Amino acid sequence: MHIRNTLELQRIRVSAPLLAEVRSQPERFEILSEPAPWVFGTQGDLAKVESAAA
Repeated sequence: MHIRNTLELQRIRVSAPLLAEVRSQPERFEILSEPAPWVFGTQGDLAKVESAAA
């Protein structure tokens, strides 16, 4: 995956250990879903996550 402009990210996926940091900054982040297992495709890449908030 290539991120073209990190200043304009709209959604990111964070690990469970980082979630506490995200929750401590509600003025900067909106949590769209609760933690879930990461799913990998057959090539070993992260599978696309569909969000109800998309």
